[in-house]
Amino acid sequence: MNHANLEQQFIQLQEAMRPLLELIKEFTSLETIFVTYIDPVLSNQKVIVLHTDGALALKEGAEVDWSDSMCRLIFNEEQVVSDQIDQLFPLSTGADLGMKTFFALPVNYKQNLIGSLCGASTRRQSLSEDDLSKLNLIAKAISYQIGQWQHLVKMQQKLEQADQQTQNLKKLAETDPLTELYNRRGFARCWKDSLDQTEKRPQNSAILAIDIDQFKQLNDHYGHDLGDQVLCTLSDLLRRLIRESDFASRAGGDEFILVLPDTNLNGCQTLANRLQSEFSNALIDQTVLTDQTIKTGLSIGIAHSQTGLHEDMLLLADKALYQAKALASKHVVCLSWPNHAT
Repeated sequence: MNHANLEQQFIQLQEAMRPLLELIKEFTSLETIFVTYIDPVLSNQKVIVLHTDGALALKEGAEVDWSDSMCRLIFNEEQVVSDQIDQLFPLSTGADLGMKTFFALPVNYKQNLIGSLCGASTRRQSLSEDDLSKLNLIAKAISYQIGQWQHLVKMQQKLEQADQQTQNLKKLAETDPLTELYNRRGFARCWKDSLDQTEKRPQNSAILAIDIDQFKQLNDHYGHDLGDQVLCTLSDLLRRLIRESDFASRAGGDEFILVLPDTNLNGCQTLANRLQSEFSNALIDQTVLTDQTIKTGLSIGIAHSQTGLHEDMLLLADKALYQAKALASKHVVCLSWPNHAT
C-alpha cells in the first residue's frame, strides 16, 4: 500500500463516520461532535473528523499534546461528561475555547485506547443515561473503523521502515566507509546510468583520475591515521566542489575517479587546477593543526570527449594520470577521446 491508497482509505473512514456524528448532534443538541485519533508514542491527539456549527474554533486535523487534552482530563477524573468545564478545568484547552459542556468516550481496539468520541458545547447541557448508552454503541462502531485504519497505517510504517533499511544497506554496500564516496560497486551503478544518459543526449563530458602524490611515503612516515585524514581531506573537497550531476568514487588506495557529464574542456581543466590548489591549502591548515609538515599534492589525468561518456575513457583517464605522475608531482595531463584512445 502506498501513501495515495492510505490517503484514500482515510477519506473513506471520514465519510463513514460523518453520518454517525450528525446523528449524535441530532439527539444530543451539542454544537460540536468530533472523533480523535490518539498516538501514545508521539503523545498527541488529532481530530480526524468533525461535525460542528462553528461555535467552537475546532478544525479537522487539529492536534494537541496529550498533556493538554480534554480527554485526558476527563478520563483521569474517571468521568464521561461534565457541564462545568469552565469551573472544573479553568486552565484547560477546552475552557480557552469556550467549552462549558464536554463528553469524551474512549475508542478502544483490541483493548488498546486508539481514540475518542467527543462532543462539546458553549452552553451548559446535560446528557441522559439513554444518550450515553447510544453514544457507547456508536463509540464501539467507530472503534472498529479506526482500528482498521490504524492497522493500515502501521503496515505502511513497516513497509517504509523496510524500504529505509534496504536503502541504508544499499548505501553501505556502495559506499567507501572511510571517505563516504562511492566504492567500485557504487561507481559501477552510477557509471551505467551515465552511459544511458549519453546515449539519449551526447554532450561534452570528462573523467578525472586523481592520485595523491607520495601517499605511501606519507603513510610510512606519519602513520595510517594521518594518511586517512589526508584521504578524507580530498573526499570532502570533492563533495564540496562537484555538482549534483557529477559523481566521485574512491577507486582504491589513494586513487579517486571523478565523472563530469556536461563539462567542456576548459571546465574540467579549471576544476582540476582548483582541486590541486584547494587541496594544498587544506593540507597547510592541517599542518597547523597537527604540527606535522605534510608534503604532498595531486596528480590528475583527464579524459575529455565531445560526444559523451564512453567505456574507453576510463582507460584513457588512467593513461593521462600515468603520464602526469611521470612528469612530476602536481601535474595535470588531458587527453581527448577518441584521438588518444588506447
